[in-house]
Amino acid sequence: MGQLMRYLMAGCVVACLAAETGCSEPPDTLTCEWLAMADNCWKTTALSAVSCLPPEADRGTLSADNAMCTYASGQVATFSPPLDLLGDDDPIRNFTITDANGAPCVQWQEQGETGFTLVVNGSQTFRESTSGFNIDVTCPDGTKFHNGNALDLLSCDTGLFGLPGEASGWTDTSVSHSLIGVEPSVALLDCSKS
Repeated sequence: MGQLMRYLMAGCVVACLAAETGCSEPPDTLTCEWLAMADNCWKTTALSAVSCLPPEADRGTLSADNAMCTYASGQVATFSPPLDLLGDDDPIRNFTITDANGAPCVQWQEQGETGFTLVVNGSQTFRESTSGFNIDVTCPDGTKFHNGNALDLLSCDTGLFGLPGEASGWTDTSVSHSLIGVEPSVALLDCSKS
């Protein structure tokens, strides 16, 4: 009887997922309206980093081993692992930027295709996680927002660049990294070999 019950339960779960009825899916709170808000937690967290970042027009110098980028204004970006600028994949995975006094400014951690974490000033943590079409964000105050079909968000007036995220660029001698979904975008890195 126990084995039969397990099969019936598994069948109900599969049917529930296939029909998408009767399941307790969280409501979609990550909406076009949330993305359009001037003070959603992604925008406020990203923009709060500007005060400790190097001036946007400044370009940092990459170390010979691609493990650090140093700015004349005193900020230092440390890459873990060091950047592989000769590879085919985006070389930027994890980095930390300290301000001119050595205090934490920005920490960026990628979880591959499943999301990222942004920490600003050592205390404001924003997380985005994805699974299939689901997208979830967690704000610095712990508030969570969810959307069960992130493709729907592409039809928002904000489009692809209105979603919380990043844009990277690199060559064999330079790298740049910006936060998108913020107006204007926030340039975190702009580094090159000397």
